[in-house]
Amino acid sequence: MLTLFFLLPLLSLVAADFSLSSMDSTVAASSSTAIPIPFEDDGNSPKFSEISSTKVLLCTGSNSDINCLATVVTFTPTASQTSVDVNLVPYLGLGSNGPYFFQFYSVATAGGFTIHYSPRISLTGMTGTLKATDGGDTTPPDSQVDVVGAGSDANGNDPDSLTMGQVAYTAQTGRTRYAPMQMQPPTKVTHPLKATRRMPTSSVSYFTAYQSKPYAVTTVTPSWSYTILQGPNWAPTQSQPTGYYAASEALKRKINAKSRRGYEEL
Repeated sequence: MLTLFFLLPLLSLVAADFSLSSMDSTVAASSSTAIPIPFEDDGNSPKFSEISSTKVLLCTGSNSDINCLATVVTFTPTASQTSVDVNLVPYLGLGSNGPYFFQFYSVATAGGFTIHYSPRISLTGMTGTLKATDGGDTTPPDSQVDVVGAGSDANGNDPDSLTMGQVAYTAQTGRTRYAPMQMQPPTKVTHPLKATRRMPTSSVSYFTAYQSKPYAVTTVTPSWSYTILQGPNWAPTQSQPTGYYAASEALKRKINAKSRRGYEEL
């Protein structure tokens, strides 16, 4: 029996809608018995009722070179559902024996999607020629998330309160941080002309050794909640100039004495 450990985040590294289970390290893909993948709704938004569909894809490869071979099942989770069955027999010819993992792609009814990857398992009974590999990676690939109205982040922070400045940017942690809305400048400069810092400087640290994967920090800045009035230049048209004259009359040429006699300065 395959027990699958996975999660579906709602924002980058945020709370998930699926509660996770452990999984066996080796699974016989050629088994005629469907493999159940157990899960439960953890109560965080979006709930199972807020997901329109979830696709489970069979993948192999490293974290930086993911190769998803086929969609093995598509389902819509319900509040009472505790597992989904996967039959890998039709996909035995897609690759060789070796490490594989599952990609979970969910579409939220409010808009957006969530992607997460299960830990790797070793499949036996595969008959294909494509070599299954993990590229030396032992952890699943990072999640990719873009969901509308996702709720709290991984640290329990509400993105709405973060963007409203209730939690200072420098006090936030995690790979996703929320900055205040950028405001339009006023029509007049009221601040002193001497430049000063409005926010404290942030610290910087450097890796002392090569890392297996990058650690990226994403800053989310909300869009303007107001509309900038735009239009043509409303200033009245100025009258055309008067007193036209020929271009040759703009400047009178002055001829010096040497030029009159045909001399040239060398």
